[in-house]
Amino acid sequence: MWLDEASEELGWPSRSNITDPKGGGPGHYALLVREKIGKSLARKFQMPADELTTGILSADPSADSVEAPLAVVIQFSKHVQDDVLRWAQRLCWNFSRAAVLVTIEPTRVQRRS
Repeated sequence: MWLDEASEELGWPSRSNITDPKGGGPGHYALLVREKIGKSLARKFQMPADELTTGILSADPSADSVEAPLAVVIQFSKHVQDDVLRWAQRLCWNFSRAAVLVTIEPTRVQRRS
């Protein structure tokens, strides 16, 4: 399952509203997630930047207010080892006020809280 499919099947906002929300608050959070979590994962596990996509689920992707995201979403383009997922969870807990991390891989979708 991919992010586009997850958006449709789970009733989430569109992919662009997850990866690049237009609102000032959610857009800022999505940028920080990309910079702090996505780049850190890519660096630590020597992944090409195009092998992962980050985003957030927010109550209102077009809001200008800054509210903690409902979830951080990370899509990996291939199956990753559990140590990558544990590190992603650690980064999310340390960086973000989001209570949930959703990871999407070609063969599985996981929620960690």
